[in-house]
Amino acid sequence: MAITFPINWVEKVNSPDLLAALQQFGEKYYLSAEEINLIFSSINDINSRIAPLRDEILVQTGLALVGNSIVLNSAWVWKINEVISTNEDERSYPITFSASGKIRQDSVLLGQNGNSYVKRGVEGVIAIKPAPDPNTLEATSFIVTDNSIGNPEIPGTGNVYVKKSYSSELFFGLSGDVASYTIAANYGFYIFNGACTSFASLNLVNTAADAYVGKQLGIKNNQTIPLTIKNSAGTGTTKFIGPNQADYVIQPGETAFFRFSYVGNASGNYVFDFSNRQNYTPQKTITGNTTLDKSYNGAFVKVKANATITVPSTLQNEFDCVFRCFSGATATFVEGSSVSFDAHKGKILEPFKLGTLLRDGSTNTFVLEGELKT
Repeated sequence: MAITFPINWVEKVNSPDLLAALQQFGEKYYLSAEEINLIFSSINDINSRIAPLRDEILVQTGLALVGNSIVLNSAWVWKINEVISTNEDERSYPITFSASGKIRQDSVLLGQNGNSYVKRGVEGVIAIKPAPDPNTLEATSFIVTDNSIGNPEIPGTGNVYVKKSYSSELFFGLSGDVASYTIAANYGFYIFNGACTSFASLNLVNTAADAYVGKQLGIKNNQTIPLTIKNSAGTGTTKFIGPNQADYVIQPGETAFFRFSYVGNASGNYVFDFSNRQNYTPQKTITGNTTLDKSYNGAFVKVKANATITVPSTLQNEFDCVFRCFSGATATFVEGSSVSFDAHKGKILEPFKLGTLLRDGSTNTFVLEGELKT
């Protein structure tokens, strides 16, 4: 059987020399090594000529925030539609603050003919990056508030993929306690830049696209105050489930990750579960009389002053934690309403002693074990 190519090369490229290189062989039962190499060389040449064009930053020499201006160093090089451009001189772009109480995200765009300019985002309580204009590349983007300009992002070269990553970020300039917020796009990273004290829930406009199973959502606190992600709270249709079914506090500069693990719970809501990629063993400190809550589950509890510790029936099934009394501190455990102790060694933990508390499944029996006494 003759070897043939099921491709009309004439439709692919109008080049007599390349066509001749391919067509000279005719139909053969076998090809020599030299003929095969020549065919591969010709095909590679054709592919290089008809390959899709890729816009990219070829060389970036740096940028910085100087005062209220974004400054691009000279000698950037970029390619758009196979046209290579550069900026021979340093370029400065003055930035104006947003309106009072508002936030936005601006971008510096590089054009096809060597031009560049700032594209302003829409101002509001959240900041969404403006889409690049046709035949442009994003050099950087940054957050603008009513009294500050954020540090500009530094792109990599060949930033077709960098742009896709950046476009998944959503910046919040919210304040106070937020019961719910409506999100209209599939963002994978929420960055809080305002003065938000707590965030409880979401309303996702397109749930099928925005909350698919396995989606990971990162939440970064860029504020100067702690941000509390509320556990199974708020008025939105999408809730957050914190570690140990408790609120989770993200400290300034920290990032927490949540993963969409299933569609629908007992309340018919969508859920993002806490999923930090680390073993979560919190440390808790007790300095006075305390009633335990769900945040103590799995914790190492440091008792640093005399305390009566009440165990309520509202703790989660299979609850457990470890207690250690420090110098001068004694812990006395007390049964809450409907709770009973299995405490054959006692209910008192003295200084420098370790004790454990665990719930027997879903029953109201809690086991006290360790270096306790009556």
